[in-house]
Amino acid sequence: MAEEEVQVDQVQVNQQQQRVVMIQDASREVNLEAIMMATKKFSLKSGDHLTIVPILDWFSSPMGYMMRVDSNYFISTNKKVIEEHSKRWLDLRNSDLFDHFKKNEIRFKVEVVAGPATEIAYNAVKEFQATRLVVDKRMHKEIKHNLDKFSCRLYKIKGNNSIERLKPTKSTDNNNGCKSHGKRHENADEQSSLGIRSSSSSDMFSSSIYSSSTEASTSSSVASSRQLGQQIDNNLEQQQPDFKNPVCSKCKNRRPRPRLKIELSYSELSKATNGFSQKNFLSEGGFGAVYKGQLSNGMRVAVKQHKNASFQGDKEFQSEVSVLREARHENVLMLLGSCSEGHNRILVYEYVCNGSLAQHLSQHSRSPLSWEDRIKVAIGAAKGLLYLHSKNIIHRDLRPNNILITHDHYPLLGDFGLARIQNQDSIYSTEVVGTLGYLAPEYAECGKVSTKTDVYSFGVVLLELITGMRTIDKRLGGRSLVGWARPLLRERNYPDLIDERIKEDYDIHQLFWMVRLAEKCLSRDPQRRLSMLAVVNALNGIVEGSTCIKIKEYSPARSDSFYSDSESDNDEDELHGYESEEV
Repeated sequence: MAEEEVQVDQVQVNQQQQRVVMIQDASREVNLEAIMMATKKFSLKSGDHLTIVPILDWFSSPMGYMMRVDSNYFISTNKKVIEEHSKRWLDLRNSDLFDHFKKNEIRFKVEVVAGPATEIAYNAVKEFQATRLVVDKRMHKEIKHNLDKFSCRLYKIKGNNSIERLKPTKSTDNNNGCKSHGKRHENADEQSSLGIRSSSSSDMFSSSIYSSSTEASTSSSVASSRQLGQQIDNNLEQQQPDFKNPVCSKCKNRRPRPRLKIELSYSELSKATNGFSQKNFLSEGGFGAVYKGQLSNGMRVAVKQHKNASFQGDKEFQSEVSVLREARHENVLMLLGSCSEGHNRILVYEYVCNGSLAQHLSQHSRSPLSWEDRIKVAIGAAKGLLYLHSKNIIHRDLRPNNILITHDHYPLLGDFGLARIQNQDSIYSTEVVGTLGYLAPEYAECGKVSTKTDVYSFGVVLLELITGMRTIDKRLGGRSLVGWARPLLRERNYPDLIDERIKEDYDIHQLFWMVRLAEKCLSRDPQRRLSMLAVVNALNGIVEGSTCIKIKEYSPARSDSFYSDSESDNDEDELHGYESEEV
């Protein structure tokens, strides 16, 4: 470690004890060098405190989902998985680092905490009365817009593991530690589920070491935290009305009531699908085969058998089901129930009467979708995706095969829930789940997942709706759909993008803005992609005929859509003001 990288903070160190809290990502490797950098930078001495708070807010489940740790029930049913993530941090007590702190009588503690990172950070500084807060790169993205809410000194861990000051010091009483301001934290003392609990015999993974010469300890306590996003009150849910347009005008298929939840045995599901017969087979994806079925009460359902079912226990399966079955929206496929008998893991969804969008975009479709219907599908799919994001669910495999439609062309998103996130922050997946042609560059190349990876996939779907081409269309000549469209976009030759089957049935104004919208969704830089809220409001503006984009001179050749990673902030031209509107 280069000595010149370690510079002692020039601000006069208070003669009272220093209390340093370091926030790190529990899913990543332990960053010993950054911890030592902080020790030297702050000149920690005998009696000072250093508390490491690794945060575990998601993990990869056996079903392929990236699940967020967000409830007591979730923690209790996934204890083994969480314990495995925590182990590497508990092993710090066997490291040379622990011996260093013991020798220098620095009080050292590790608190592994499960739950939403932002809430944990606020409560950590209060719990440990921090005089300094150090965050890693991911946490810095979380709090960088709320630095004024902290009155203690703030630092971040740089790429070379050196420690960088984030803002000038405000006068503060060190005994008070960091103070969080703002309405959302006024009742922090009453919200015990939001904070970090002190280790006790009831904590899930509590382990402490004490020596005769120092009070240094290493402990891990998993504290639950409330789920960010909208929560459905059980009492209100019982009064929830039917969806709009619950009955298909052509086939009279009725959507189930939003509050409906059912539990079925394997024998009942086998009977409903005629023994999972090929006659009732609908489709097969990466996670299993789907069969059409009819229950004894006449309700039609779609029954999905999961692959790799034997690798998941019943509690873990039910934990994931409990999250996914709460998703209730006009444009989201309803998970009605489940079955977990023996090695069988089966999900029961509502049945959608008119197949998938992929079937209707196919060149073999006898009645291609009209331009009006394509926009209708785009708006509905965008609203469904926005809803999932509000519930901290990332789809990760958005494509026409997973967009089901009724005969009235109302779309419903299926196969969602492959990842759960927090506050639109990025997470990293050890396994890339999705379909080539729809994967955002940062996801395909680095496994980095966020809501913006879904936005990219939605941009590809928009191109498919416009062109009538699939990502594997033979007319592309082996190129990707995005690569094929690139020259036409550069030249602003938008009419040549339109599906030849509807060349006499489209609005040129709407086409122009639809293409522009697709471009912004397909930016290589995820930070420059639109949010789904902006996408929904832009689509509504396109339908209403309003000018939805405030333009500076815009050139697709200069756009960051597909062409270059180097972009100018001066090219920010689109959809300002749409983020704050209600859908």
